[in-house]
Amino acid sequence: MRLYRIYTENKNREDLEHIVGTVFESFSILEAKGFWKGSAESSLIIEILDDANRKLDVEFCAIQIRDWNAQEAVLVTSQIVDTTLI
Repeated sequence: MRLYRIYTENKNREDLEHIVGTVFESFSILEAKGFWKGSAESSLIIEILDDANRKLDVEFCAIQIRDWNAQEAVLVTSQIVDTTLI
């Protein structure tokens, strides 16, 4: 299973949920405090677990989020994780 994360500023949350929700059926959003170029900001971490290679779909969402929030950049990470649905 692959875990993707999109790190973004915490604004326009409903719009971000819509952007990601049109591409992925399941995801989580975590609130966080991030730092960008030395300044603290309220942030969101969008987590997407998928068993297929969805890198391009995640990057598509990240670009949409970046543009919608008028951000200089958003961060995308991915890693392989072991999961168990109980």
